[in-house]
Amino acid sequence: MRRNFNKSERQTLYNAYFGLCAICGCKLREGFHIDHIIPWSKGGKTELSNAQPLCPSCNLKKSNRTGENMAQTWSGVTLPDWFRPREWQEEAFKIYEQKCIGGDEANFLLQACPGAGKTHFICAVIYVLQKLNYIDWAIICVPGDHLRTQFARDALEWKLDLFGTTKPCVVDDYDGEVVTYPQLDNGKSTYKQRIHSFRGRVLIIGDEIHHLSDQNSWGEGFTFAFSEARYRLFTTGTPFRSDNEKIVGEWITYEVTNRGDRVCSLNYRYGYDSAVKDGVVRPIVFPEYDGRFEYWKGDKIYQKSFEEAETHLEQSYCLQTALSIEGEWIKDIIKE
Repeated sequence: MRRNFNKSERQTLYNAYFGLCAICGCKLREGFHIDHIIPWSKGGKTELSNAQPLCPSCNLKKSNRTGENMAQTWSGVTLPDWFRPREWQEEAFKIYEQKCIGGDEANFLLQACPGAGKTHFICAVIYVLQKLNYIDWAIICVPGDHLRTQFARDALEWKLDLFGTTKPCVVDDYDGEVVTYPQLDNGKSTYKQRIHSFRGRVLIIGDEIHHLSDQNSWGEGFTFAFSEARYRLFTTGTPFRSDNEKIVGEWITYEVTNRGDRVCSLNYRYGYDSAVKDGVVRPIVFPEYDGRFEYWKGDKIYQKSFEEAETHLEQSYCLQTALSIEGEWIKDIIKE
């Protein structure tokens, strides 16, 4: 039985509700959601009589219920009744469950575009593993201070109390902690001892994992500190590095493309294309520009356009040259 409404049905519902959200009455914008009144997961049919157009905010607040709360269950753990998992989150967790909870895999790599609901997925995994008594602690690693504060705040919705400051956590009264990669690098021995103190019963989250590399201190600190952790969940929107280096050694496997680029092998992907199709994010429209760029590499000078650049590394060199404030290209683009 199909789950998604087609373009014609979306337009019909939009017109029937005069372009307004069926719950709050706000004006619907491009990418509005179509909601199953009787949830699809509970047998609701994908037909106009069982559908209503909602703004994203109302759709996310509407619990998955048929007259009463009917909370989702993952791995036998009942999730909070307010959480209405998206289809991709359910699919990703089933794979995670098979590989890591039911299997013996320690590492899992998820690619999800911004706005897809990655934070809720991470929190759900922490929640389930805690309820199953598989972990005693969680450490979430993020690139910067603002993300540390934001993640600790968002986790409270799951009743997960995460320590998140510039200093290491010194008490066990929390459910875990959020640290930045620079913070981890400066205290890698402390965090390695933390894993040891919990006998390895720790879930490590490497958010935006592409910031790490085998060849930089962040990557070295990460692998040193967390080698004994039972579970490691890596997330990223871009499963490769512009310098073509490995990210975290043997914990992620790689494929080499015909152009010689090293790309991570994913356990689950929810890309921007799928998110736009599902109405989770809005489509982005922007004009394309090209040009010829001259740059040094070693002792040679190269001239290439974006179209001629064949590898991620060549594209990166072209982009760096194009965005240079000393060049004319970026100035002309801004003027347009």
